[in-house]
Amino acid sequence: MKTAIQSLPKMLVCHSPFIAIFAILVIALTGCGESQGTFALPEGNAESGEATFILIGCIQCHSVGEIAWEGVSSKNTIHVPLGGKVGKVKSYSELVTSIINPSHKVDKKYLQEPYTNAAGQSNMVKYNDFMTVQDLVDIVTFLQGEYQLDRPRDIDYYPNW
Repeated sequence: MKTAIQSLPKMLVCHSPFIAIFAILVIALTGCGESQGTFALPEGNAESGEATFILIGCIQCHSVGEIAWEGVSSKNTIHVPLGGKVGKVKSYSELVTSIINPSHKVDKKYLQEPYTNAAGQSNMVKYNDFMTVQDLVDIVTFLQGEYQLDRPRDIDYYPNW
């Protein structure tokens, strides 16, 4: 019987330790039997997430809340604002996926250079090789608190209490 490590593709184990650790965590938390469809990551800390967001340089391409974008203005400027009022709040899993696999879902308005390459893949820095799982959950916890649901004004909801 293969162990969890032996079951992982060789490239995944060799080239991306963060993803390998994440995959092992998923395997360990879901068990060998029938999948429950969910798993739990460690609890995140929003303050640590904000500090890590700044420390690893996310502010070179992103602004969020009161944290200003610090990128360099040029014809290849990348500035993707995060947080704020949205019609649909980003789920925890959507935020995790956006960080560890930024090309999984790219907003149509960013399907152009310098945001993506000619193949439509995100040009976001790949943090998987040096970000810890705790860094990831802290950043996601921080970002979750930065989104506010903006209820459309022109819809008459029923019942109106």
